[in-house]
Amino acid sequence: MNYKLFDSALLLILWLLFAFINPWFEELYWRGVLLDGLKKDWSKWFSIVYSTLFFVLSHPFMWGVFSIASKSYHLYIYLSLAGIVWAITYFKTKSLRWVIFSHFIVDIGNLTVLTFLNIYLPPTM
Repeated sequence: MNYKLFDSALLLILWLLFAFINPWFEELYWRGVLLDGLKKDWSKWFSIVYSTLFFVLSHPFMWGVFSIASKSYHLYIYLSLAGIVWAITYFKTKSLRWVIFSHFIVDIGNLTVLTFLNIYLPPTM
């Protein structure tokens, strides 16, 4: 179990804060603002591919410039699949509720803050 990696209360607080806040900002932009804006002029699938591409590219530049895990091709496969699934879910439900909830579960489960700080390295590293 990775709970031993949280050797300080600060890390635990940062992990929880990030997991609660990050999905709102990312999903409001990538699925809410961007997809809504693109679907007016472009096809649904082109909108999904475009928004997913930039969602994937944003992660190493915005979140993980110094993260060892962001150098793994596994991350980009995972982010691509997540971006596509979340975009389809948004189009199908016409709501960000389940997309934000799913993103929250992902951020809690993948130890995001610990990964960015190189405290936790995914098994493929």
